[in-house]
Amino acid sequence: MRKTVANAVRRCSEAVDRLCLRVAAITLSLMIAIVMLQVVARYAFHAPPQWTEEAGRYLMLWACLMGATVSFKRRMDPVLVVPSAQWRCRLGPLIPGARFLAVAIFTLPLLWYTPAALAHQYLRDSEMLGLNLALVMVVVPLSLGVVMLHAALEFFASVLDPGS
Repeated sequence: MRKTVANAVRRCSEAVDRLCLRVAAITLSLMIAIVMLQVVARYAFHAPPQWTEEAGRYLMLWACLMGATVSFKRRMDPVLVVPSAQWRCRLGPLIPGARFLAVAIFTLPLLWYTPAALAHQYLRDSEMLGLNLALVMVVVPLSLGVVMLHAALEFFASVLDPGS
């Protein structure tokens, strides 16, 4: 029963990861297309559309933060300490808990202040696109929440099924 629940938890984390990967790929592709449009318009026609700079910047923010969640899930993010195989064997069950604790210490204060930041951005619109800036900034708590979710689900799965 515990293994079944642990596998369900892992599948949930993987589904969220796949969604974040798709969002990162789409926003990165759109950013590249918009920047290419800007470059061609600037050098071929000497008149780049003004909105391309702003759209590229917002898409870069979304691509980077969604990509960071994918990097975290796949353990491709930079780490301060890489324990040796001997220490991994000794500390095995503690590593997911320590990782979760480190993520919580980093993300929870940021998530605490997010509602006020989003409320401030909600009152502003972007210059060229006329886009509500809260729609752009919502990726910050979203990505932090996804990283926290991955860490929590990894910890939960390791408690349910310590052998895997």
